[in-house]
Amino acid sequence: MSLDERSTSILMQLYHADSYVPMEEITEKLNVSKRTVYYDLKKINDWLDEYGLKPIDYIRATGLYLPEETKKEVPRLLKQLTPWQYYFSERERLARLAISLLTESRPLFLSDLMETIRVSRVTTVKELNRLRAELTSFHLHLHFHRKEGHVIEGTESDKRTALVHYFSEIVSTDGISQLVSHIQALLLAGRGGSG
Repeated sequence: MSLDERSTSILMQLYHADSYVPMEEITEKLNVSKRTVYYDLKKINDWLDEYGLKPIDYIRATGLYLPEETKKEVPRLLKQLTPWQYYFSERERLARLAISLLTESRPLFLSDLMETIRVSRVTTVKELNRLRAELTSFHLHLHFHRKEGHVIEGTESDKRTALVHYFSEIVSTDGISQLVSHIQALLLAGRGGSG
């Protein structure tokens, strides 16, 4: 059991809150439905349960709250997460593929891209097909060449536009990268004065 980008984001929001967080605040910030948040809450609570920690408290009229004893353990648990235990969301996978293909100078083959997004061959191929379709909106084309590997073709200007778009996909509205290393840095700095 592990956490993806959105459930980690919800956990971090509750971790930094001093009181109950209204459900509407979370749905608006993440731009998702209540149903999606309920699904993520189950995922977070299952993850907390694996470590014998109290689940997120939800009161319909008040909102969500992370019990203090659980809060104390969250930094330690997230620090132990290795990148391989952190699953990228679909959007993160697409963004990471695009960024790799737009910035890497060496040839990138399927095995390289599988490593980049940490999923199976079948899923990587599926994500490449989704990316190929999405790149057309930037006037870019994803091709495969036997010697050069997977290559995004188009003007430098269109490539830069796409790069900015995909970088924004893996950075939250707060400007905090959803990468595990950045989450860990946030944990170390975030609650320093409120032990």
